[in-house]
Amino acid sequence: MLARQASDTLQVAMQMQFIGLPPNITCCRLDLVLAAPDFGTIRGPQPLFDVFGVEREINAPATWETYEGNANGTQAKVFGTVNGQRNKLEEVRKGNKTVTVGSRKCNDTLTFQLGMKFDGGHEVNYWDFTDVAPPAVPVQGWRLVHSC
Repeated sequence: MLARQASDTLQVAMQMQFIGLPPNITCCRLDLVLAAPDFGTIRGPQPLFDVFGVEREINAPATWETYEGNANGTQAKVFGTVNGQRNKLEEVRKGNKTVTVGSRKCNDTLTFQLGMKFDGGHEVNYWDFTDVAPPAVPVQGWRLVHSC
């Protein structure tokens, strides 16, 4: 789940990690395969979120102090941004239902942190993700494609 009303009142971020990736691969691409609209909730005036590619140990705990989007007043480098506005999602759902977030060199472990990009004002920018163990039918959720 990601949520943000204002950066100093309500903000929830998340971290995900891919481990045991094949060695000697030069390209790893992070994709979000959208779930059907009734399997998730996206709300708020600007439901966009940033993804940060970070260096973390395997199974490193995610805390607010280690969240890159909270980089002590400085903006960490954004790996990619996902736009959850209704018109953008409808375009993606008409195509292959996949949002490509970005690509980078592979490591044995790749860690990504996610946080909403904008304050919501009187509303909350909110995005939840389904927790589905593979193999999900239809395919949905986060995936890392290597050898891209």
